[in-house]
Amino acid sequence: MTSPAKSKRIEAELRSLDGITPASVADAFDPAKVVIRITRTFARFSKQPFQERRGVLQAAFREIVVQDGAIPQATLNGAWLSACNSSPRFNSVVQF
Repeated sequence: MTSPAKSKRIEAELRSLDGITPASVADAFDPAKVVIRITRTFARFSKQPFQERRGVLQAAFREIVVQDGAIPQATLNGAWLSACNSSPRFNSVVQF
């Protein structure tokens, strides 16, 4: 059995650990910012020169699967999504 003093000490230590634990993804992730960034990035996509379009694709996607001339699957780059979420400005391209 634990004494009341030991229980209080353990609870205080747990609270101090909660204070240094990073925010969970669900708390830190703002879907509205990400949607705005993705929309703005790809709204200008067709008007950009080839090299800029290539850079956008390389920054935004980790993998693009091309099958029979179609893209059935694409995996977004987590670092790009994180930058979309944390950036105070909404540039058309995220620079790495």
